[in-house]
Amino acid sequence: LLASVTHTWHHEAVLGLGSDFTPNALINATGYQDRFRTWQAKVYGTISLPKEVLIVPVFRHQSGMPFARTFVQAFNYGNSIIKAEPVAANRTPHVTLVDLRAQKAFRVSRVQIIALLDIYNLFNTNSDQMLTTSSGAAWLRPTAITGPRVARVGARLKWS
Repeated sequence: LLASVTHTWHHEAVLGLGSDFTPNALINATGYQDRFRTWQAKVYGTISLPKEVLIVPVFRHQSGMPFARTFVQAFNYGNSIIKAEPVAANRTPHVTLVDLRAQKAFRVSRVQIIALLDIYNLFNTNSDQMLTTSSGAAWLRPTAITGPRVARVGARLKWS
């Protein structure tokens, strides 16, 4: 059994390149930075069953991505994207994923054949990964979601 937790504190510079290099980028920033936190927890282990069958479940839970509502403002030098609130004011939903691997070993003469079955996103979670952050009719419209359940079948050969 193995478990891990990652907690990250982000302090990203708000002044970018090109048109982002304006004092407007400092609106709703803290000391020239966007500050937010993300985290992820993961637990997995190997369950050894009789007749050389292995089951490996993987459980992951991670924070959603933080985002700020934005709007576009026209200025005499061009359009600028303005943050209407701090970047950590909103967050996409937290994501919980379960993956599973099952494998069975067979011996044929001097060759060991290991049959594999991987199932990703076992419970078919479809959480929003990214949303439209600009104010308007598309506000909070999902632009990326967690991929569907996927099964993969494979085999591995070992010569002794």
